[in-house]
Amino acid sequence: VYGLAPYQVSKGLYRYDAQSGQLDASYGQGGYIDLSGTFDGKRFCFLSKLTCGPSYVYVSDSCNHRILRFSRQNGAFESAVAVPKANGIPGGLYHDGSSLWVLQRDVLQRYDASPSAPMSLAASAPLTSGGQPLKLVNPAGLTRAGSAAAPGLFFATGMHRLVAIDASGVVQGSYVGAGSYSAVRTPTGDIAVVAKGEILRFKPSLL
Repeated sequence: VYGLAPYQVSKGLYRYDAQSGQLDASYGQGGYIDLSGTFDGKRFCFLSKLTCGPSYVYVSDSCNHRILRFSRQNGAFESAVAVPKANGIPGGLYHDGSSLWVLQRDVLQRYDASPSAPMSLAASAPLTSGGQPLKLVNPAGLTRAGSAAAPGLFFATGMHRLVAIDASGVVQGSYVGAGSYSAVRTPTGDIAVVAKGEILRFKPSLL
């Protein structure tokens, strides 16, 4: 299990044992990678999101509008890719095993994340709802449901809102509530959302 410490003076990427909850001392410097230095010519401005692929951990550097990837084996920095500033900060990351998906306020983008090549933009889909452009306020989470529950659908959060969208950016369902800030997929395939200090669980098929 990976986690970020974005606010400390010494920013870090941490790895924990999923069973014991203890730091995995074999990773980096006794369980974490120091991210307070310079990477690809810039210091991290704000560490906000992360996701994992088979070989790398992907971290969003929001204020610098870029995504960085680090080795899952030893924590070494590998590469960075810029995201369009015009679409706002990267508000959600999701890796599907081969591609990296990035949510911004009005667009869902897919990046080629092949281990054998630099990350690069492969596709970009504007968000739409009912045929009209959609802008999420403070997008803060992106995940995908289990294939049996809602095949191919992504679930994204903005302020007070959870939306189900397909890979072309079209909204297929939504829920409006108070304080929806992040979304994760549970082992059952349900979607869990943090809202005003509570965790709400949704059946993807019911949105």
